[in-house]
Amino acid sequence: MRRPDAGFSLYELMIVVAVLVTLTAAVAGITHAVHRADRVSAAYVEDLAGLRRAVTSVERDLRAARSLEDLRYVLDLDMLKRGEAVVARRIGTFELLQEGDVVTARIGLLPRAEAPTRAAVVVTAVRLGGIR
Repeated sequence: MRRPDAGFSLYELMIVVAVLVTLTAAVAGITHAVHRADRVSAAYVEDLAGLRRAVTSVERDLRAARSLEDLRYVLDLDMLKRGEAVVARRIGTFELLQEGDVVTARIGLLPRAEAPTRAAVVVTAVRLGGIR
């Protein structure tokens, strides 16, 4: 025996669709946030790798230099260059301070717009290698 009113009403179907749309929007929002955080983290790791290369290069050259004039590092916009070769990108600060035969190098990253609180600055002191 069949009832003539078997099945779901229009109101019940609309409520189910609204709940499904809400859940889908929440999952899409969470997925977007996770993907954005992943991109920001990957960019920061890449920036840190460039900073590490810059510090290694500057320390190596300082250990071999007789004076700061022997170094040819220049900060051009956001690129740290040695001569014409780009050592690292997204560098915001580059300072060398000499006290006797010890040089203190300060190298810092530029903050990214999507993660402005993530800054990194490395300060290292190296004895000039050519001075004995």
